[in-house]
Amino acid sequence: MQVLKLEMQRALSSRGFTGAAAGFLCCALLGCWRPVLQTLMEPGLREPDFSLECLMQSLSSRYLLLTLPVLAALPYAGSFVEDLQSRFLRSYLPRAGLDAFLRSRTMATALSGAAVMAAGALLTAAVLFLLLMPREMRPDPLMQQDFEAARLALAGDIAAQELRLMLSGSLWALVGAAAAAAAMNRYLALAVPFIAFYSLLILSTRYLPDLGVLNPENWIAPSEVWGPLPLGGALFALELAVGTGFTLLLVMGRRLRDA
Repeated sequence: MQVLKLEMQRALSSRGFTGAAAGFLCCALLGCWRPVLQTLMEPGLREPDFSLECLMQSLSSRYLLLTLPVLAALPYAGSFVEDLQSRFLRSYLPRAGLDAFLRSRTMATALSGAAVMAAGALLTAAVLFLLLMPREMRPDPLMQQDFEAARLALAGDIAAQELRLMLSGSLWALVGAAAAAAAMNRYLALAVPFIAFYSLLILSTRYLPDLGVLNPENWIAPSEVWGPLPLGGALFALELAVGTGFTLLLVMGRRLRDA
């Protein structure tokens, strides 16, 4: 547990994490800039919970979905290769233990991808609430019950979307880490998730349109592909992440035994 704590401290305090969270914020705001700018430029008040609607729109924007693999892999996916090439692990492994290190590095990589999505969403929510909430009108007291029900439903949709983002972030961080460790090239930690994402996107949209489960956008955004399961994409991403995590464990273990 102590090893995992140290790994997470390194991941969350890295420049990559800060840059990825800032990139998330920029991409999310690009997805809702029109209604936000219109609200700020025009006089008058908007409907209640307009800020929540803009937040949901930003978290589902195509700008964010298409950059998610790189943002998720940026904080920690290339850390194993960097530590091995810099000989940092020669002094770190005897203290941490091989098995504890492998488990903790795999978990920290997955959690760093999810943490970027959570931090970026919190930053986006803070900016939107700061800009838009003062421009929202108060709900009609006679419609308070209906308003509260609609607010809860919208908040549930936002929470579900954030869960999809976090699980997909974990998946792509693990994909990047496994590719980088296999090839011993830290640049592949960013390149492979990007290439894999777009390859699956092109394959599923152009050549296999009936296999919507292969489309990585359907793992992140709400889709009819999953039928009555609104979180089907999140569960599918979780299954892939678990399999990729085991692959990363094996690859890192092999690299350390060969070093």
